Amino acid sequence: MRGRRVWVGAAWVLSAGLASQGQVLNLPPRDVIIQSRALIDAEVAAVLEAARHAVERRTFRLSYTPGGPGADIQMGPGGRPRYIRMLSGQEGHAETVTFLHYTATAARGCDGMPRTGELVLEYEHKGSTWTAKARMRSEFELNNAAFEMLAGHQALTSGPVERLSDRTLRALVAPFQRPEGVLGGPPPGTLMSLWLDTDSLLPVRWSLTLPASAEHGIPAGVPDFEVWFTYLDGLELQPPTDVPAPACIS
Repeated sequence: MRGRRVWVGAAWVLSAGLASQGQVLNLPPRDVIIQSRALIDAEVAAVLEAARHAVERRTFRLSYTPGGPGADIQMGPGGRPRYIRMLSGQEGHAETVTFLHYTATAARGCDGMPRTGELVLEYEHKGSTWTAKARMRSEFELNNAAFEMLAGHQALTSGPVERLSDRTLRALVAPFQRPEGVLGGPPPGTLMSLWLDTDSLLPVRWSLTLPASAEHGIPAGVPDFEVWFTYLDGLELQPPTDVPAPACIS
């Protein structure tokens, strides 16, 4: 009889725990992200999904300082860019404009053979003319590690909450992984954080934090590198229309 009471008691605790977890999972993502505790995997996934919807079709400027100069990025579905526009030049004068169109279609060669990966159209403006070429999406795209995190292609855990001026940010954290074949770069143990605004769920910052090292004077938990997302309401990017877009990779 005593054994039966123990079993029934354990079953009640288990069912109560599952019910409690279910209640947490049913919370809206904006209520989940502000929890003071660590988030479970399903909650992180729900917050990421909401962030992807929040940022879709939005345009922001990616820069090293809030509101600074940088590339303009318009997001597509799934947490990935649709268009990127980059300017390069000297003394504020743009000598070259590079415009990337991530087509969300499979790449293929002009020989008719399929290629691995997404078809990217790359336009370049120098002087008075545009040129265009087709290529495959690679691991070396601008800010690729941050977009891989947002797309949910890497396991993330919930990180710290930080107050920044009039907004509150929460980090989603993962180990930084160098692209295959790349030499140098951040050391093992480097963490990357994608910081979301807890009100809008929009990505606001992406940062790298190196492992603490007394030898190199690196304190624990201090970001060593970061980029900021400044949203540009009303700005719609469009690829150039005065140059034919290649349909295949030559």
